[in-house]
Amino acid sequence: MSNRPKRNPRALYRRWFALGVFVFCALAALIAAVRLGGQNRELRAVENELEQLERETQNLEMCIRQAYNLNSIGQRAELLGMQQPEEEQLRVIRLPQLPGDTTQYSVSNVTSADQSEE
Repeated sequence: MSNRPKRNPRALYRRWFALGVFVFCALAALIAAVRLGGQNRELRAVENELEQLERETQNLEMCIRQAYNLNSIGQRAELLGMQQPEEEQLRVIRLPQLPGDTTQYSVSNVTSADQSEE
């Protein structure tokens, strides 16, 4: 007969069970890591797109500021033959203010004749 000690079947069962739990946890961690990696790539792509859109927005705002530069608009108008109106060509128009309307209408060259018409 052999002198080998008998293995306890319960101990063997526990070892296999522990190995199964370990393998299951390792697979779950691997799957979670793969998912997080994919989400991180998506997040980086969205962040890159956001940065690109912010740069584009800044460029467009700069173009708008340049297009609405009053000095350059005035110079272009003069090149096209436009002139400042004479004093007698100006008319003051007063519009009634609607409730809640924050717009104000004003003209800098109001004459005494225009003020008496109110």
